[in-house]
Amino acid sequence: MKLLLTLFALLALASATTAQEIIIARAGSQAPQQAPSENFTGNVRVERLFDAAAPARGTGGLVSFEAGARSAWHKHPLGQTLIVTAGTGRVQQWGSAVQEIRKGDTVRIPANVKHWHGASPASSMSHIAITEQLEGKAVEWMEKVSDADFYAPVSGQPSQAASSGPPERSNWSATLPQSSLNSPTMCSSATFGHGHNSRGAIAASSQSAHLSR
Repeated sequence: MKLLLTLFALLALASATTAQEIIIARAGSQAPQQAPSENFTGNVRVERLFDAAAPARGTGGLVSFEAGARSAWHKHPLGQTLIVTAGTGRVQQWGSAVQEIRKGDTVRIPANVKHWHGASPASSMSHIAITEQLEGKAVEWMEKVSDADFYAPVSGQPSQAASSGPPERSNWSATLPQSSLNSPTMCSSATFGHGHNSRGAIAASSQSAHLSR
C-alpha cells in the first residue's frame, strides 16, 4: 500500500513539473521605457520582451535608437545576440573599426568583449537584444562612447575625405598674364606639369629664339 502511495505521489509531482503552459506576450503589451542616460547617449527606448525564467537564462528586449544615439561601452558575461529589425546602425568592438549594421543583420557578440552599438549619425535603428545572465548578471557598463569614436570612419567605407576624391588641381595658369602664357618658356615648362624642368625650359626657349632669327 505504501509503495502505491509513493508511486502516485511521484507521478503527481512529475505531472506538476511538466504541466507548464505556453505564454504569449502580445505586441505592445509592454510599454517602452526611456533608457537610462548614464548608460546611453541620445534618445533610446527599451521594450522588454521576456525575462529569464529558470532553468533558462536568456532575456530579450527591443531597443530603438534615434539617429546619433548609442549605448555606452559595455560587455556581457555570456555574450549577446542582436537582430536588427529596422534602420541602419553601428557596432564597434574595443580596438577595432566601427562597422555598419542594417535591417536583417544578426550580430553575435562574444562573452566579455567590450563593445557598443547604436544608430548611425543620419538614421535611426532598432534591434532585438538577446542576452544570457550569469549568476543574475547580464551586463557590465563602462564609459560612454565619445563623439570621436562614434563619428569615426566605418570599416569598408571611404572616409569623407576619400569619398570626395583627390583634391582638384588649381588652375595656376589662370593667374598669369596672357603674355607669359604665350612665351616659349612657359609653353615648354607646362608640358612637365607643376614640377618645372628648368633645363628643358631653357633648351626650348633657346631653340625657339634661334628659329625666330
